[in-house]
Amino acid sequence: MYKELTWRDDDINWLTDLKQFAKIHDFFDRYNVKHTIALIAKDIHKNQELIDYIKSKENIDVQLHCWNHISFPHNLDILKDELKLSIDAIEKHFGKKPVTVFPPWNRTNEQVEQICGNLGLNVSVLKSGISNYVKNVGNIDERIINFHYWNDGDTMFLERALQLYHERKTMCIQ
Repeated sequence: MYKELTWRDDDINWLTDLKQFAKIHDFFDRYNVKHTIALIAKDIHKNQELIDYIKSKENIDVQLHCWNHISFPHNLDILKDELKLSIDAIEKHFGKKPVTVFPPWNRTNEQVEQICGNLGLNVSVLKSGISNYVKNVGNIDERIINFHYWNDGDTMFLERALQLYHERKTMCIQ
């Protein structure tokens, strides 16, 4: 079965190595494939070069991972405050309000989803593994390839996958 994919890079934060990040994301430019970064928003202001690089790329969609890679759910008042801080940071540095949160370790529950919904955020979680079915709050179904920390061997796989995706505009996911 062929279905549209979402490409997502998790755990992007102020400590992300720009050279490695650019190497990976330049593949997406080469094959004209849009993808999402799930941002850990705390201290992102400390890496202006990374912010500028991301903003210069039309094919990168910035969404929310968390403020400080906390495990959802935890104290719900703190969670709400951290989500607000994250939304504000993305708006300030990237000029857009995120619409999706990808919780660390896919941890969520009804209360978390309600808080996120009240803040205008969909919650997206992987059911299992890489390249698997995703259920989003908001009745959105999609296929996702979740990637990060690619080494040189993996970048060859990524480039070939993007080339195939570019040629077909869809990929077969079992």
